[in-house]
Amino acid sequence: MKDLKLALDKFESAKLNLKETLKYLDTKSILTSQEELKNLKENNKILKISQTEATEKINKLLIKIEKIIGRK
Repeated sequence: MKDLKLALDKFESAKLNLKETLKYLDTKSILTSQEELKNLKENNKILKISQTEATEKINKLLIKIEKIIGRK
């Protein structure tokens, strides 16, 4: 009976350790996902700014081309 009690105690201890480990892994995974999302948002913002700047430059070039063509 004593061995059974000892085995049950070890099982409960292992069960608690497993729960804590799973909790930690889930938290770590969530934090990693949040960091990745933050990085993606920052990269997206940079890309949007670059795209806007490129569009403005293209529009200015088109206006210059139209002026040159209009002179001829």
